[in-house]
Amino acid sequence: MFLEIAEIILSALVFFTFITQIIVPIWRNTVLFPAFRTKRKELERQLAEAKEQIAMAEEEKRLRKLQKSAKEMAEVEEAVEEVS
Repeated sequence: MFLEIAEIILSALVFFTFITQIIVPIWRNTVLFPAFRTKRKELERQLAEAKEQIAMAEEEKRLRKLQKSAKEMAEVEEAVEEVS
């Protein structure tokens, strides 16, 4: 009895896998076995986030450099006004 139930369940799982991983992607004209693509999508998302963080860090660095330059220019202008 147990083996009959296990056989039915296993057959249903194989059928479900066949439908969802082969038939539906062929019908939608997408890649086969999309379940295996989830790891790649996650890595691509992490890569995009890392690139965004790098871009933000570069902009912050550029901002600090400009603020430093502005402060130095203000100090030079004050010194010139004092001398005049």
